[in-house]
Amino acid sequence: MGVFSYVGFSLCCVLFFGVVLSHADTTLQNDTISTICPNTSNPLLCWQMLKSVRNLDSVSLTNYTLNFTRTSAIECLHYAQGLEAKETVNLELKKRYSYCSKSIKSTVTDIEVAQEYMGYGSYIVADLNTMGAFTDSGDCLNSFNQPPPEPSALQKSVKNLNDICEIACHFTHFIAGDDA
Repeated sequence: MGVFSYVGFSLCCVLFFGVVLSHADTTLQNDTISTICPNTSNPLLCWQMLKSVRNLDSVSLTNYTLNFTRTSAIECLHYAQGLEAKETVNLELKKRYSYCSKSIKSTVTDIEVAQEYMGYGSYIVADLNTMGAFTDSGDCLNSFNQPPPEPSALQKSVKNLNDICEIACHFTHFIAGDDA
């Protein structure tokens, strides 16, 4: 009977501490999101991006954000390339679409390199590449400040991508601080 009591007591302790620690871990992750999202230029987008993955640790949140950014960049790249291929009348628009295609392709490459370095645990290098992706998408976005006016939804798509890149920067910067 003494052995069964010991086993029962041990199982209760394991269960209790497992519940307590899992709750503490969830609180930590929610604190990470609560710390980062309000500091972005688009907090609502940040919260929406991460609402389904709130219980991940900081590194997993960062990986998720980079995956989301890469997917968004590839979609934006295909859109820009399609516009470039279709534009035959307005050479200024064609130049913009070409420029944006190159900038967004660089965004994709930077994110892929950041993902690679995340896998190595080199968070500072991942952070630097994520900042490069943000800069590259911003370069395309800035091209809309020049005439002619943009008739497509590319500017809106690139603005959204730039916001997503900025959110990814906040996450890689957050974990790179732990790496320093």
